[in-house]
This record gives sequence, structure tokens and C-alpha cells, in this order.
Amino acid sequence: MKKASCVFLALMIALSLAACQPTPEKAAVADKSGALEKKINEPAVPDNPMLQTVPQTWTEETTYQSGVKLAIDAVIQIPDADKYPVIEALPREITMEEVQALIDVLMQGQPVFEATAVRTKSDWEADILKAKAEIEDLKMRDGITEQERQQKIEEMNDLVAFFEQQYQNAPATKPERVPAVIAFKPESDGMQSVSVQAELGKERPALFTARVCDNGLRNYISFSNHDGNRSYVEIYADTYAGMALSHKQAQDIAEAFLHKLGITGMHLAYTDVVAVQLGMWGEGDLSAFAQDPQKEKNHKLEFCPVISGIPVTANRYLGSGEEKLPYDQIWIGESIYIYVDDQDVICMEWWGRGKAGEVLNENIELLDFEQIKETFNTQMFYQRSWSAPHHKDTAITIEKVTLGMMRVRLRENKYVYLPVWDFIGDWTYAYADGDGQFGMYDISLMTINAIDGSVIDRGVGY
Repeated sequence: MKKASCVFLALMIALSLAACQPTPEKAAVADKSGALEKKINEPAVPDNPMLQTVPQTWTEETTYQSGVKLAIDAVIQIPDADKYPVIEALPREITMEEVQALIDVLMQGQPVFEATAVRTKSDWEADILKAKAEIEDLKMRDGITEQERQQKIEEMNDLVAFFEQQYQNAPATKPERVPAVIAFKPESDGMQSVSVQAELGKERPALFTARVCDNGLRNYISFSNHDGNRSYVEIYADTYAGMALSHKQAQDIAEAFLHKLGITGMHLAYTDVVAVQLGMWGEGDLSAFAQDPQKEKNHKLEFCPVISGIPVTANRYLGSGEEKLPYDQIWIGESIYIYVDDQDVICMEWWGRGKAGEVLNENIELLDFEQIKETFNTQMFYQRSWSAPHHKDTAITIEKVTLGMMRVRLRENKYVYLPVWDFIGDWTYAYADGDGQFGMYDISLMTINAIDGSVIDRGVGY
């Protein structure tokens, strides 16, 4: 059984641990700024006969000297495509016309006002009451040590003190609303934004935000329409109690939402369930959360582009922990994340928007799959065979090997869509002094360029 776990916590652990590891020699990493571009500029091939020899499944097991176990029991997925092109990737601008059209649809024709983050005394009072209720729950909670209990209670008491201070300084009523002027306004970080609110019948006003930057790499669009202050934590369990909609029903709602907005050329890349954390006071027991019908859970759906008929794979990966580029130079993979409650879409986030440009190679020659497998096995030893001192039972399970497209950084200001192989599965572990299984599930453990066999770090895009 997959135990519930927090993907964000696992990711931070993975990144911090990876950063402590000695950097191995990566023999399979190619010179992307030179050799890859040269290969892209070669004449297109008539076909890729090697794809006819790719097996449907791959089974293999390895135990490394560190004790880490690698189990490959994978289905190999190949798109129904005749050609695998390399296409220039360009940032997609956010125009005022698009912003206005989105606001018209999302705000349902209601009057829009300038967004405000001012919170009243009643807002802070509600947070105080929820935090105090969480403290009482912690006092009775099973499944945690007394030391953990006292530490969490202390943290919650600090949070209550912070809320009470905010309460003292908060206004009794919200300031008068100002009708919105739909125009980009400069922000302190060099970006520009439009942010408006409208009343759509929820406890909080619906909020639309569009942010743009000069190079387009951090352009972002979001919409939320739900009750209460919340955050989301992905949970993994065999069953989820209290959810009214199936994944398929949530998918139908999300796809109808995209259609209403006129967004096309996307495919459903990933679906999961997220725990809704009302407020800001911690995760709690996510296993119990999954099984508690009184705890709110939403569907989270990730939509990614389809390039030349080939899906772009989901942006879910185990990071390398290496810092190679400053944040403002990283163009994260394009995704639209949609959150669906028991009835409708309550949140949408659109990251990394891009568009296809010039076709640089109509059909690039792909490496033989046996070479890809050899690269995978070699690089798994270099990059994933270690185990942290405080971990035990570290295991990697590969369940799918998928050929798809990815947006890759060749060099500064030069990006392309090209074919890659993703090795998707679970990375799990237990703590040496505790019970339970933790980790990340259904993520790319490695991404390999299908053209030159180089390993791609999805965190920076090359």
C-alpha cells in the first residue's frame, strides 16, 4: 500500500540530501551548446526504424552496494507519431486583450475591483480559533511521539501569538472597494501585473492575476474562487474517503473549463488528489487525512502542451539539488494546474507559457532504445544509488518509460521542443528511527534526451 506522504516535504529532503552528495562524473552528459545543435541541424531522416524494435515492457532488478534497490517493472509508452521533430520554443506573451477576455469569462460578467490583501479583525479571529482547535487536536492525536507533540504545540502557540498581534493591528472593516482599471502595473521585482477581484458567491472574492516579465520566462496566470485561506498538499493512498467526484468526472469539469476559456492544444498529463489545508498550521497525519471523510480533498489535474501531435510529459521529477541558473533565467516547463472540488473548478495556475516557432528538424534521428537503457542504468548508479544516513529501505521503482516531448534549453535565449525518454515511478524510504513509508510517487526519476542520450535536469531545463 502506498502511504500518504507530502510531495513537497519529500522534494525538499531530496534536494537537500542530493546537494550534500559528491558530484559524480557524468559520462553520458553531452555538450548541449555544441554537439546537440550540430545534430539538430543535420538533414531530417525519412523514419526512425529503431522504434519498431522497442519492447512493450522492461523488467530488471538491481541492489546497489549502498542497499538501495532499483526495480524496473515498466510499461514502455510510445506516441502514435510518424515523425519526431525539433521545434523552436518561444515565450508566449500575455496581451491586454487576452487578459480582458479571461476576466470576462472567469468573473462571469460581475463588476471587478482592484485586488486587496487587507484582512479584517474577523479574518484573523477565524485563524486564531482554527489554530487553537488544532492545538487541542494535537493534544489528543495518536501516532506521534510526545516530543513531536510538544514541538508542534509550541509551533502552534507561536502562530497563535502572531495571529493575535495581527488581530490587534487589523481594521474592523475592509477598505472601500475601488473599481478595477484593467492595465499592467509595475511591481518591485521588475515584473508587471494585473490583479482583480469579483464577488462570485463564495466566502472570499474570486481573484484573477496575470504577471509578465520582459523576457517572458516568468509569465504567469492564475484564478481562484473558493472559501477560506488554504494551501494544498498532495496525498497518496489507495482510497480517499469523502470525495464526491471520480477522477474522470473531475477531468470532464476541467476540460470543459479550458474549452470555455478557449485554451486548446493541451492534454491531461497527470491527475492526483490534494489535501486542503485550511490556514497555515501544518500538515497533520496525511494517512489519516486520506481516510477521513470530514477532511476536504480536491482533485489536482495537470495539463501540458501537445507539440506536433506528441504530448509533452508532466513536470513531476526528483530534483538533482544542483543550482545552475538564477531563478529569473529558468523557464519552467509549461503546465496548467486545475483544482476541482466536489462541484467545480476552484483554482487554476498557468506556468511557463510557450509557443512553437520554426521547425528546426522535421524528423530527428533517435538513439536506439538499448543505448537509452544503458545510459539509464549507468546514470542511476551515479545519481540515485546513494542512501542518506538517516534513511533505510530506500527503493526506486520504475513503472513507466515514456517517449514524449520536452522544452529544453540549448543555451541562453535558445529553447527547443525535442523528444525525451522519461523513467517514471516511485522513490521511497523509511526513517532509520521510525516507521512508515515516505517519498515521492509517480514522478520522473530520470529524463534522457532521445537524440544524444544526455541526462536532462528538469529543474533547470537542460
